[in-house]
Formats: sequence, C-alpha cells, structure tokens
Amino acid sequence: YAIGVRLVGSEMCIRDRYGFEWSPAFQALQQDYELVQETCDPNALAVFLAHHPHHAEGLLTLALIYATHGTCAGYHIGS
Repeated sequence: YAIGVRLVGSEMCIRDRYGFEWSPAFQALQQDYELVQETCDPNALAVFLAHHPHHAEGLLTLALIYATHGTCAGYHIGS
C-alpha cells in the first residue's frame, strides 16, 4: 500500500510537474474502507482496523467516535 509520484505533462517542459497516485492495492483497501464507513457501524470499523491496523483514515474515524462517545466499551476490537 503506497503512494507514488509520476510525471504530469510533457517531458519536454522546462518545469516538470509531478502528481501523486495511489497504488492499486491501496485503492482497493480504500474502497473497502468506504463500504465499511457507509454502514455507520463502529463495530464494523473496529473489525476492519483489526485486519488493517495502519489505515490512517480508519484510525482517525475510530478516534473521533471514541472522542464523541467517550468509550470503546462494547466495540469489537480484535480479530
């Protein structure tokens, strides 16, 4: 799961411009995350993060849920 840099525009340009692009593996993982997010189920998010513990957006979302509700009691955290 990575981000890469690619040349955007002509190679003849004096000032080359670069763009970022996600790897296909990360794009698939992000689509899975978005499906989990659409459920609005914190337990589904916890299960997703148990399998993908370094997904930054998922971790931030879980942290916001925790900050809003003040506890993770009752959430399925683990595999």
